[in-house]
Amino acid sequence: MDYIEAYWTIDRSRYLNKRDPLPRAPDMFEFWLYRLDESRFKEDFRVTRLQFMQVVELIESHPVFYNESNVFQTPVWRQLMVALYQFGCDGNGAAISKLARHFCCAEGSIEAFTDRCITALVSLEARVVVWPDTNEREKKKCSDR
Repeated sequence: MDYIEAYWTIDRSRYLNKRDPLPRAPDMFEFWLYRLDESRFKEDFRVTRLQFMQVVELIESHPVFYNESNVFQTPVWRQLMVALYQFGCDGNGAAISKLARHFCCAEGSIEAFTDRCITALVSLEARVVVWPDTNEREKKKCSDR
């Protein structure tokens, strides 16, 4: 084998040495979404299950969740679940490596999921964040008394 052949062999290889796969825990997403009781779901994801599904419906058609490749993205509801969990963490609990182990996915996926969800959620601002008009403010004042 000459040097050029060796160069191309190395260049086409992602890794030169065999890599051992990282052990993964079983998939828990389905459990969290469908079987976890409501109070624990809200504690972990900071919204009720109904609110969660409503947000999924609002953002699932956003272009950030679609790409031109043949590689399918993780379903939007799973990406949102990761992002909401991360939003509710602080300090060491928000460490990307810790979240990656918790959700059994790559660290880069945690960052990508969160970035995509932030992009989609921010795009909703004009539709869902509005100042109350004069009548609504008056009603609120009366109800607060």
